[in-house]
Amino acid sequence: ASQIAMTARRQQEEFAVWNNSIAAKLNELRSKIMQARHTADGIRLSMTSKNDGGSCVRTYQPSHLEPSTMSSVVLTYAISSQQRDALLFYLPSSSSEDFIAVEMVNRKMRFVWNVGGGPGEVTHPLHIQTAGDLSNDQHWYRVEAERISNVGRLSVRPQVLPDGSPLASGTPVTNASAPGS
Repeated sequence: ASQIAMTARRQQEEFAVWNNSIAAKLNELRSKIMQARHTADGIRLSMTSKNDGGSCVRTYQPSHLEPSTMSSVVLTYAISSQQRDALLFYLPSSSSEDFIAVEMVNRKMRFVWNVGGGPGEVTHPLHIQTAGDLSNDQHWYRVEAERISNVGRLSVRPQVLPDGSPLASGTPVTNASAPGS
């Protein structure tokens, strides 16, 4: 009986060592995953056109989208042509006519949505200037569009501002669609 007890203790000790080793490796893997996600969150993608037509289109299909009471889109944008209108972001629903979109209309940013209760729209008054040199950060704009229920908010401001600029606050423009949307 003592031989069986001794074998059981030895196996229990081996299992404890193995278990601790697996737990440490699992924690290390979790840490690496978190670090990779943090790094991926910091990656920014610049889109430019390489064809003579001057248009640039990139599409992405998120792996998982569900209806939500909130939508948020943040873009950094510059334009080097004299184009006055452009669709910058469009997210349609796969099961209905619902959508959210960010577009430039007559050189002003507009956030448009219809998420079930009728269309909503917010247009920001800041006029988007043409950038002669896209490598110069002073020609870029930060566009933040947010929708919570039927209330949309749009903030547009230059990416780089001189000290003390009144645009630094990026005061948002707000509008609402019909209640229930």
